Amino acid sequence: MASIVEFYIACNPPLLPRGVSEVIRRVQDAEGLLEILYEPHVPWFKCIALPNQRQQITAAVQDNLFAIAEEDVDTLDIEEKADGDISIISGDPRMTPWFEYQSKGSNAYEFADGDVFPEPIAEAKAAREMRRAVRWR
Repeated sequence: MASIVEFYIACNPPLLPRGVSEVIRRVQDAEGLLEILYEPHVPWFKCIALPNQRQQITAAVQDNLFAIAEEDVDTLDIEEKADGDISIISGDPRMTPWFEYQSKGSNAYEFADGDVFPEPIAEAKAAREMRRAVRWR
């Protein structure tokens, strides 16, 4: 029986729902990746994969995160006084400053059920109940 590993890839700056869906869509068919979900409260991707594919999957997710960051954000000048750690340079960003994400809370964003819950739960009415339960934490 083949073993599997569960690992996490953090996102800082945090992704907005469109960015999450884009990363998942781009890497979901990677060899050895069994499941990829996003946990908005953290924020990070949870991956379940075959052990020998872990590095390649991590690199694929990271490459996509770097590409989004390159297109959507810029670092702030040290002298600039701002509430964030980045400057949004895209008209339709897929990332947001950590300060803004944290102050709004992840519940302020509507992530696709399929990006947050395993497929059987996302397709069932249970996803709404799970989302409601998570908000009470």
